[in-house]
Amino acid sequence: MGFREIPPSLKHEIKVAGLESAKALFASRPRDITRVYVIERMQDELGDILAWCERHEVPWYEVTIDELAAFTETMRHDGVCLVARKKQPMMAANLASQLTRQRGPLAMVLLDGVKNPNNIGAVARACAYFGVRHLLTVGESPGFSQAAVRVAQGATEAVEHVPLRDAGRDMSAITGNDIALVTTSSHGEALLGEVTLPPRVLFCMGGENAGVSEQLVKRAALHLTIPGAGSTESLNLAQATSILLWEYFRAHPPARAKTAPPPTSSKRRRGD
Repeated sequence: MGFREIPPSLKHEIKVAGLESAKALFASRPRDITRVYVIERMQDELGDILAWCERHEVPWYEVTIDELAAFTETMRHDGVCLVARKKQPMMAANLASQLTRQRGPLAMVLLDGVKNPNNIGAVARACAYFGVRHLLTVGESPGFSQAAVRVAQGATEAVEHVPLRDAGRDMSAITGNDIALVTTSSHGEALLGEVTLPPRVLFCMGGENAGVSEQLVKRAALHLTIPGAGSTESLNLAQATSILLWEYFRAHPPARAKTAPPPTSSKRRRGD
């Protein structure tokens, strides 16, 4: 079968390609799924999802690999694509209100001027792995776009995207809840591992070229450098974020470990 681009009336939808991303979406919010495209050999693997679609009259279609690649605009689709209503970002005001009621250790990540969706997806995956529930963005950002969702491998279902529309006001509201803003650069004032990380922290990460903006640097309570051998100036964004979060949770371990949801699998096929 052939495909057309999602028409303007359906711009609230997103194509979620990839097996892990599809399973995470189905586990998190199945009623937002509007249709499914799958190649023949993946139908057993997607049996639970396809059976659910049939029970709830959600259409699904058997397609070829080439058709799926054309529709998803990637070869990294694992033979499946779910089309679903977009997950709506969380408002900064709602996060600030939530933080006033939540005490104890807390880590969040802020991306400053990061425009590459692959970087955003990789950081979201690191956040989900370490149990960080909020990924904030400031400046121009694609948010949880189709590419970011694919790279995140299901992590965007476990993490809330919080865009800061009014950076100054929103930052004041969020950090006013005993949240310490921490920035990183190759010229930080302290080395990671040699200082005690605050129990309630917002790690601010800049784009790999521009870094963190001067406005946010001035707001920061702590400026860190991740020590290395000196062979290269910096790590990529997701690597640096992962190291920061690992060090944070070494100092402030969560009450219980986060576990991945069980895999979705079934031997049922359409028409059984």
